[in-house]
Amino acid sequence: MAITVPETVFVEPAVVRVGLVADPLAARRLQAMLGDGFDVVTRSERPEVLYGPATAPVDIVVLAASAELFAHGGPVAQLRRLRPELPIVVVADRDERSLIGKALRAGVDGFVFNASGERALRATVDAALAGQLSVPRTIRNRESWHTFSVRERQVLQLVAEGLTNCEIAERLFLSESTVKSHLSASFRKLGVSSRAEAAALVLDPAQGLEAHLGAGPPIALERQLLGNHA
Repeated sequence: MAITVPETVFVEPAVVRVGLVADPLAARRLQAMLGDGFDVVTRSERPEVLYGPATAPVDIVVLAASAELFAHGGPVAQLRRLRPELPIVVVADRDERSLIGKALRAGVDGFVFNASGERALRATVDAALAGQLSVPRTIRNRESWHTFSVRERQVLQLVAEGLTNCEIAERLFLSESTVKSHLSASFRKLGVSSRAEAAALVLDPAQGLEAHLGAGPPIALERQLLGNHA
């Protein structure tokens, strides 16, 4: 009795189309990190080319990080608004918390440090294409909301309510310099560089910060207990 062996059908793996946003030198480096299986169809220093009238079809964007790209309403935010389905992966030269925070809030799907790019970029791109958020473990292990001191929580709460440093100092019986010190520490922990960014995080329900801010003594009660002591 003859045995029929099914014919093996070889399916050519799909090539991922990539848009690179970087200067020429960084673009060559990123392309080398990606390796085989990726077709760089767009290469530019500005992400605007990815949502213009002559946009080339791409499956994912890989960009070299810079602060101006992640400004509120900036190029990456525009890209996320106009191409919400497009995964975005960032490669950064430095472990700079404020830049990481800006990038994640702008809506990127993956973050890679340049030093680990050769082993991490492909995996991060694969995760982003699969609809996953991928960040380095060092980011995940950073300060969480509960690491804020009582004073830092109170100052942030009042910043979110729109009070000035002078008004916060009067409310908490502190000097303005002390308020500024608490704000500086809080900004570092939040990865922000302005009061507006800090307030946006405090008021964002997805961040869960507002619930933690209530963990300390109520400000009104503490004023009664402290009297004129800082």
